[in-house]
Amino acid sequence: MGWLYGCGGSLAETDAGPPSAIANPVISPVAAPNDGAPDAQSWRVVLSISGGIAGEQLELEVESSGRFVARDLRRGQEAGGILGANQLISLERAVLASREPTTTSRPPACPDCFNYGMLLEIGEGRYVSALNDLTLVNSPLEPLIRQLIQLKDEAFSKEGFGS
Repeated sequence: MGWLYGCGGSLAETDAGPPSAIANPVISPVAAPNDGAPDAQSWRVVLSISGGIAGEQLELEVESSGRFVARDLRRGQEAGGILGANQLISLERAVLASREPTTTSRPPACPDCFNYGMLLEIGEGRYVSALNDLTLVNSPLEPLIRQLIQLKDEAFSKEGFGS
């Protein structure tokens, strides 16, 4: 599955790969989750980070099994592993708390901001979101995205990669 961002900030799926630039902050459901509690459902989150002064292109994928992979797409570097039990529980709480879609308004121009594109799958529910450094602050997704960034940084640090 890929992503395409239009001028109006709309998202469309393509076969082109993860998001590389995000014009508008948006969180929208792609398919509604099943009725009932999400407990014991599998989940998967893919966070793409792009932009900044250095023009980063990073991706982190985490599954409910605890398996994760962090990628630096510009440098061709990859690091991964299995989350510890406490880290997995903390991340799962943030994932499940982030399943309710919300929408925020278009941010002011921010040429050196990081852009965050996220695919969140919980059971049958699928959500895509697009934020940047300005819209991330105090958003419902901030706790989850901050944990994912920390996990990416730790994974790259253990491998001796800079990010």
